[in-house]
Amino acid sequence: MTLILGLECADGLLLASDGQATIGTTGQPLKGPAEKLFLPWNNIAWGGSGPVGVIQCVDQRLRERFPTPTALEGVGIHAVRDALSGTVAEVVRALLSERYVEAPGSQPWSAFLFVGHVPEGSFILEIGPNLLHEDHVSRGYSAVGSGDIFPYFALTGLAHFNVRQRDLYGAKLIAHRVVNDAINVAAYGLGPPIQMVEIQKPTKEGQLATAHRLSQDEIRILGDKVLEWKQVECETLAQIVGLPTEEMGRQET
Repeated sequence: MTLILGLECADGLLLASDGQATIGTTGQPLKGPAEKLFLPWNNIAWGGSGPVGVIQCVDQRLRERFPTPTALEGVGIHAVRDALSGTVAEVVRALLSERYVEAPGSQPWSAFLFVGHVPEGSFILEIGPNLLHEDHVSRGYSAVGSGDIFPYFALTGLAHFNVRQRDLYGAKLIAHRVVNDAINVAAYGLGPPIQMVEIQKPTKEGQLATAHRLSQDEIRILGDKVLEWKQVECETLAQIVGLPTEEMGRQET
């Protein structure tokens, strides 16, 4: 069970996820930590939902085919999409046709989300369980995994913040709020810690995009800022309709 969210903003792209793996056993599912975001290249990050073994095989093949951090920096946007989706499809089809054995409760289907920036522009590439791929950059965001419905509702409610026009810092606050709220409300399968990768778009001609994986300390600071943001919302509502600020704060926490 997974939630992976990709966003584009004014000066970059962001990939965020929950951090819980669901481990199948003969008794009952267990939960544990898992690294869900991958950053093998300077300008592209990705995440996958579904069986861990499938995701590991995809990661291995991608690193074999594009082995250096700069391997996809100068490639055209359509060529990058074709290369990534083709590699994922090749691995998944081989696993399903050659190795997969159906077992009670098993679910082989996976989905993948890539975000990146090349000289031609940005992309938010989703590869679904049917292995068809779609670029969601025109909408500005996409999500995959069992929790994929939560960002669509949340970002509709936050649409007035205009994520596409925010800087990376603002986008990180919005992404943290969306993923953390999903973790808090999901009945099953989503859990901390939140994970994030940011990709900074070039600021000058000739520069290349640069990616950075946020540390847990950086993510904790974002969480504190989101709590401040929510408190300001409570105070604003109190000013508009006269609700007691203290009572709103207690409800939020």
